[in-house]
Amino acid sequence: MNRSHSGVLVILLLALACTPAAATGIVVDAGEDQTVCAADAVAINATFKDPVFADNHSARVAWGDGAVDAGEVDEQNSTVTAQHAYSAAGTYAVEVNVTHIDGGYGTNTLNVTVEPVPLTTKIVPRSLNPWSNGIMTVFITLSDICGLNLAEDIGNYTLNGAEPERVHMNMKNGGTLMLKFRRQAFDLDAEGDEATLQVNATGNSGQGVIASGKDTVKISGNGEGHQKGTSATERGNNSTKEKGTPPGQLKQKTK
Repeated sequence: MNRSHSGVLVILLLALACTPAAATGIVVDAGEDQTVCAADAVAINATFKDPVFADNHSARVAWGDGAVDAGEVDEQNSTVTAQHAYSAAGTYAVEVNVTHIDGGYGTNTLNVTVEPVPLTTKIVPRSLNPWSNGIMTVFITLSDICGLNLAEDIGNYTLNGAEPERVHMNMKNGGTLMLKFRRQAFDLDAEGDEATLQVNATGNSGQGVIASGKDTVKISGNGEGHQKGTSATERGNNSTKEKGTPPGQLKQKTK
């Protein structure tokens, strides 16, 4: 080998030896999948391994709901920590990215399942007339709700999609929220003699459900009222003016 060729070889070897971390991979472990209550913050404690460098790392956490935060990097323990609170229940893919100042990087993902805060729910009366225009009340107990202030953290309540006519707060015995609904706001038809109604509560951001609860009530009425395929409106239109007949439908006078 002549001197010119040997000189080129030496230069190539030196260049390879000085290649920065971009040619190396940082291995990131985002941690185990998590399931949390919507009232609780999610805590990420990821680890990483860099085969070349022991410092000058930065981290980025994308929470899956559009929010992105800088993670706190502990170089000595090779960890990344971050916290986040979700505004709605759901399953989110959380991406943890670690980058070195010279270009090395690594990414890993975990899933976070955010469950709605369970609402202790009771509907009164316990037996509902499907074609009545009366008021029904949904009672929600506040004292046993995990970390969520239903008076301040909730933007809106619905019962089977319908909004309440009135909302009252009673602070006796730890606090009870009372939601007033018109019974005709719902289709209470049922295959049998009962129906399950669900309360959903959205956060102040309005992005999705943050709390929910269910209660089952009896469906009262005569035999005609329980005919399969007959809606509450149809049953009301076919009824005479007795208790529970929709407003404006008068009893026909008999000759």
